[in-house]
Amino acid sequence: MNHSGLTRRRVLQNAGWVVAAAALPAETMTGASLAYSQGAPKAHTGITDLTGDLARYMVVARDRSLPANVALEGKHHILDTLGAIVSGTRLKAGEMARAYVRAQGGIPEASVVATGIRTSAVNAAVANGRCAHADETDDVEVITKTHPGCSTRHGRA
Repeated sequence: MNHSGLTRRRVLQNAGWVVAAAALPAETMTGASLAYSQGAPKAHTGITDLTGDLARYMVVARDRSLPANVALEGKHHILDTLGAIVSGTRLKAGEMARAYVRAQGGIPEASVVATGIRTSAVNAAVANGRCAHADETDDVEVITKTHPGCSTRHGRA
């Protein structure tokens, strides 16, 4: 039984929101955040609160359906990432990640993709992220230059 509230479904849903937010023009997010915060005037400090704007946009947008092109793009990022993980498990970085996770042990609550390893969610995220980025084929979002599917970063591959 998973008591942490972290499920595959929730992870994929949150990844979809990141992709959706990245796909929207900045003025759309600002408009949504302004509509949300109309009742509470904000002191102008001259500093843009991008994180706050994104959070307010997500609160407003969470009950709306994703546009079809955004949902499709999210699916492509997920498939790109899974392919990169499978490829990366056979490279040196992936082998090192598997060895590390095996040595750590942990409650078997999550899988390391393309292996028989089940470990803690944190250890699986580290190993899967390492594998996803091992051969530099993980997904990329062109405008923000981010890798929305690769949930963890690492030092050297």
